[in-house]
Formats: sequence, structure tokens, C-alpha cells
Amino acid sequence: MRWVLKIVKFIPNAITLTSLFLGLVSIIYIIESAQLLVIEDLVRLRIEVKPTATLWAQLVAGAYFIILGTVLDFADGFVARLLNAQSEIGKHLDSLADVVTFGVAPAFILYRLLALSYKHGAEVAASSEWIYFIAFVYAVGVAYRLARFNASNQNQITDYFYGLPAPAAALTVTGLPFALLLTPGIIQYFTPTTMFVTIGVITYLTISRIRMLSLKGSFTPNSLTGLFRILLLVGIVIAAVLLIIFSLPIMLLFPITMIWYILLSFVYHILMP
Repeated sequence: MRWVLKIVKFIPNAITLTSLFLGLVSIIYIIESAQLLVIEDLVRLRIEVKPTATLWAQLVAGAYFIILGTVLDFADGFVARLLNAQSEIGKHLDSLADVVTFGVAPAFILYRLLALSYKHGAEVAASSEWIYFIAFVYAVGVAYRLARFNASNQNQITDYFYGLPAPAAALTVTGLPFALLLTPGIIQYFTPTTMFVTIGVITYLTISRIRMLSLKGSFTPNSLTGLFRILLLVGIVIAAVLLIIFSLPIMLLFPITMIWYILLSFVYHILMP
């Protein structure tokens, strides 16, 4: 029976490793998207700025794998507590998986989007492609945040996180291709400048000391944290209903949710004593 117990105790780690695997698969899909991110007619693109879904197929597929990895990241902690299978190796394994799935893989999305933003505007990125590597600053920020989290006692804090959590940062990045693909009006602002600003803002939020709302805990209006959790859920439900009413793609709920979460967290940080 001891081998059965060992298998049961390993289940949370297996879920974590699956999340890591999905992150690696995501990277492959995003790398292979390079050949799909070629715009043949830049003159036409300046007039008709809506890209075709075919050009974004691999990139969006990579984003889906990151989203699945996020689901598993929530699941491994829940299952570990349910089975009383928390361990030191599980803690470190979770951080290593997070660096890949929520750090490196989303950084490749930013890399591809930054490269595409130059093609979109028919601009030349300096004299080489080295400038695209700035996107990987995001991955460095996520790695630093995870190390800081492990070195602190924040595991004991249930109301908030210091800085944008790695899964939330990854979901914010994965929301970008969906927003660009599904919202034609936004892509006209898709320029290298906006991409640099986006990379900088998300990276800063990740390593900042801003108190970002945690969803671990009760959803009751008895406290400021509980009230903001309720506001977050209400906002998501309203956004989903509006998307359905106006027959808009439901996948837009990802970027909308992350923007709403970040805005609420800013207000929460200001009001939190």
C-alpha cells in the first residue's frame, strides 16, 4: 500500500509537470508562428488593418496552451491541499514550472508581437533584430518575482500579492493576441511604441510592490478584500453578458478580465490601510 500512497502524493507534482509540459509545447507553437507572421502586402495592410485568422493560428494556439497551464497551476495547489500532499519539492517544482509556462512562453508571444508590430507599420527595427529581445525582459521579471515570493513569507498572506502574480501576468500577455485578432479597431494602434510600453508596464507590475488582489479567501462584503473580490466577479459576469448580447467573441473576456483585475487592484492598493 505504500506505493499507492506515493502515487497519491505525487499527483500534485504530476499536475505541475503537465503545466510545465504545456508551457514547452506553447513555445514550440509560438516559434513556428514565425512563418505565419509574414505580411505580404504592407500597403494594403495600412488601409485594411484587420489581420486574417490564418496568420495568427499558431500564436493563438500557443496562447491556449498557456491558459491551460494556468488552470493546472491553480489545480495543483488545490489538489495538494486536498490530498495533504504539500512538499518542499512541490514548492520548488511549481516555481520552476511557472518560470517556463508563465515567464518564458509568454515572453515568446511578446517577442513575436513586437516583431509583427514592425512589419505591421512597415518600419525597420534599427539595423538588426536585437531590439526584439527586449521582450524577454518580461521573463526576467517573472523569474525575479517568483524568487522574491519564495524568499518571503507571503505564503501566509491570503488577502493580496505583492506585484502581479505570474499566472495573472501570463494571462494578461495571452490576452493581447486575442484582443488584436478579434477587435479590428484596436490593431490600428498596434505599433512598436505601444508594444514597448505594454512590455514595460506588465513587467513593472510583475516586480512592483503594488498589492494585487488575491482570490484565496472568502467572497463576502464583510471586509475590503471580500468586497473587491465580489466586484471582480460582478465585473466579469457583466462583461460576459455584454459580449453575448452584442454577439462579440467570448474570448475577449480574457483581456477584459485582466484589465478589470489590474484596475481593481490599483484601487484596492490605494484604499488598503
